[in-house]
Amino acid sequence: MQLQIVSKPGIIPRLARLFALAVLSAGLYGIYLWNPAQNGGPLMCPMQWLFDLPCPFCGISRGLGVLLHGDIYQGFVYNPLSVALLLGALALWIVWCLECVFQSRAVISVSPQSKRWLNIGVITSLIVVWGYLLLCRPGAGDDPLSALIVSYPL
Repeated sequence: MQLQIVSKPGIIPRLARLFALAVLSAGLYGIYLWNPAQNGGPLMCPMQWLFDLPCPFCGISRGLGVLLHGDIYQGFVYNPLSVALLLGALALWIVWCLECVFQSRAVISVSPQSKRWLNIGVITSLIVVWGYLLLCRPGAGDDPLSALIVSYPL
């Protein structure tokens, strides 16, 4: 993996980045204001609607909402991918701000072998998160992680 900083003069790339920054900021601010964990909302997942089973992305809106309000544990409980998604969004926000200020562009070049391992890691993460959501069913109880803990009488 290699990071290069490329000088990109011109107003069009800068306006595109500013627009992307505005959309990302507005989206995060909208989820902060809405906070779907407390206010609810429509059922947007077709898998949940049809089969009453969560998909690997179920709970990300609620997770982002509580993460933006500072509750990291509850954000992880709703969907562990929400933590990674928020960190990725913040990293993009910082990079795009720096690109706008310095009028350059950060380009990451990845080798084909690294792309393959990255894809395997992403697919494995999705499978693990889906298993977690199927086993724990966040939203069913007060603390879904307690479903993984087995207590034996002494």
